[in-house]
Amino acid sequence: MQPTAGATGTPAAGLDLEAVYVGLGSEADFAGRDVRGKAAFIYSIPLPNMFRHSASVEGASKRAQEKGAAAIFIVLA
Repeated sequence: MQPTAGATGTPAAGLDLEAVYVGLGSEADFAGRDVRGKAAFIYSIPLPNMFRHSASVEGASKRAQEKGAAAIFIVLA
């Protein structure tokens, strides 16, 4: 697990959040899923490596942030 550069640190007390899976993080994947104040889990595919992957290319983490996710996890598989 590695935080994104410039990410806000986790509070010392930690976080207790409901998890929401949003697939590849497209707008269609978010349809009907409320991520506000929750932990959004996004599946991502390397294109061609861990620094350029589908979630970054498609703007999935930005989308999750705009929709109010309290934490964003990108599962790079």
